[in-house]
Amino acid sequence: MASNSKFRPIETCPNGHFYNANSYGDTCPVCNAKLNEDSRKTRDELVEELTLKHEDWVCGWLICTDGVNKGRSYEVRGGMNPIGSDITMRIRILGDPGVGSRITRYF
Repeated sequence: MASNSKFRPIETCPNGHFYNANSYGDTCPVCNAKLNEDSRKTRDELVEELTLKHEDWVCGWLICTDGVNKGRSYEVRGGMNPIGSDITMRIRILGDPGVGSRITRYF
């Protein structure tokens, strides 16, 4: 559905590129894909899709100052930030024998 607002209609092509439909119509200027009528989003739908949830905000960084990861930074986000080497950890530190696979610390 095309946007009925006074703002430019921003479209998303099937490959995920954003573009101005007033300028390019139903053809993506990046990949030349045709816009599917069902894929058109209103401005409000795009704002909702692109707005970060509170728990996804970056509110700080953890910086390694020693060891094999010296100089590497890790984003700290809102809420709990379990630290470990396991793939399920929000802050995943690899290669450091002092960091266990499961939750070593919460930040």
